[in-house]
Amino acid sequence: MSDTLRRLPWTNDGRAAYVTPGNGTVNRLADQMEQSACAVAADLAQQATRVARDMGASAAEMRPLLALLAASVVDVVQVAELRRERLESGAHGT
Repeated sequence: MSDTLRRLPWTNDGRAAYVTPGNGTVNRLADQMEQSACAVAADLAQQATRVARDMGASAAEMRPLLALLAASVVDVVQVAELRRERLESGAHGT
């Protein structure tokens, strides 16, 4: 186990939240949240691809999907950053 703390995918009153690496409840919850963010992004990407290929899709159909997709990209970028931090710290066993 690494001595480096794991940054969590949520904040504590706007400040980064951390936990020691391991297989505890908080780490499992963080893993589940990261997996969920990736699954949502994959689903939204499929939906966006489908709508983008529909030449009859209206702006009213595309705007909400685009907003959700953009928010999902932000979430997935955060997941990538968190995982990079763990890899760099040697805490990739979580």
